[in-house]
Amino acid sequence: MSQLALLLVLISAVTHSVWNLQVKRAGDKFVFVWLLVVVGWALAFPVWVTKWPELQAMPRGVWLLALASGACYAGYFTLLGRSYQSGAVSVAYPITRGVGPLGVMLLAVLLLGEPVSVAGIAGGLLIVLSAVALAWPDREGEGPSRVSALTALYAVGTGICSALYSVIDKQAVVQVDPAAYLPLTYGIGICFLTPVIWRVVGWRAVAAEWRRAPRSVVGSGALSIGGYFLVLYALQTAPVAYVVPVRSVSVMITVLMGSVLLGEGRLARRLAFSAGVMGGLALLVQAG
Repeated sequence: MSQLALLLVLISAVTHSVWNLQVKRAGDKFVFVWLLVVVGWALAFPVWVTKWPELQAMPRGVWLLALASGACYAGYFTLLGRSYQSGAVSVAYPITRGVGPLGVMLLAVLLLGEPVSVAGIAGGLLIVLSAVALAWPDREGEGPSRVSALTALYAVGTGICSALYSVIDKQAVVQVDPAAYLPLTYGIGICFLTPVIWRVVGWRAVAAEWRRAPRSVVGSGALSIGGYFLVLYALQTAPVAYVVPVRSVSVMITVLMGSVLLGEGRLARRLAFSAGVMGGLALLVQAG
């Protein structure tokens, strides 16, 4: 994994943490997520238009990958909003970022045939175990409950969707420019999400959420699609089995923000397990 790819992924981790924090702060989190996806696509549209010749020449297989990825995006954003609606970001986020890397590593080895060293496996597992430990109820917590179980279920689903679209996107961006591919997948995701928004919450709720925090929506949309652009460019040269675990350093950032800025507490305990995430990152860098 090159230094440039590592830098792109780490910047993406920061942007991911920031916009996830904004989702947690939103009123209707599902609506907020839909709005940020639409805004992200709109911001990327001018660049996408310049890539029209590449889109016309894009292989049929890449179109199928974009369709599959867009469906996974829709599932990811839907479950993400639901997980934050039912639980703390410092609980849901570590689970999501723990499941995602493990799933990606397994899929990358089994489906893509990517080589993973012993140090790489150890680093990935350390990140996963540390993320799970961050979300595990402690003695001060209320223990398992219907809400925490639902949060965990949504978070696991989010992580699975993340693993799937990461592996799909890896196969696509080695064939086409991410600037042509990503807005296409976002657009497909919007096509899947919009009917759900129409039936479940209605446009009045969408308008209300927009009026509540338009700057937050625009900023989150820009960070979301901009950060993932960086990931896709990193995936052009780096193994997906390393890129996704490295991006999970955002666990530490998000836990800090959730504990301090949102008042979710247990900072010392969460900082200790976040150190495990950093240790896993160090192993992956060494392996790469």
